[in-house]
Amino acid sequence: MKTLEGKKVGDMVFKPINSNWELWNVFGGAYSCHFDDNHKLTSVNDENSFKMVNYVMNHTGKVINENLPKWDQSNVVQIVKHSQIDMMPTTEAVKYGPANINDVKKVFSDDSYTLTYMEVFSDDMGE
Repeated sequence: MKTLEGKKVGDMVFKPINSNWELWNVFGGAYSCHFDDNHKLTSVNDENSFKMVNYVMNHTGKVINENLPKWDQSNVVQIVKHSQIDMMPTTEAVKYGPANINDVKKVFSDDSYTLTYMEVFSDDMGE
């Protein structure tokens, strides 16, 4: 058994990551959480896994022409971005989706009030 800072750890396992969804799960996925500097759990189900996938997307790439004076998105192939086939909702999209968009007082007191609603289909949302 190997040790790391005096703690027993198992052998490392190298496994290929074949999709951004698998990468998201490596970073915690739906169970992503945050610990403070004292190793105390401060938030559960936060969005760190989305942020980490986004970081990998923006910081992984291959330079097309190293002779150009400046590297930018026109000169770097960002491989992880090109493999993005599922939805990557932003923080705002996740927060605003379940919000009530109707005036609660009018819903129950005004018979002529037209209820506003939205439909969300999960057909193209990945696994």
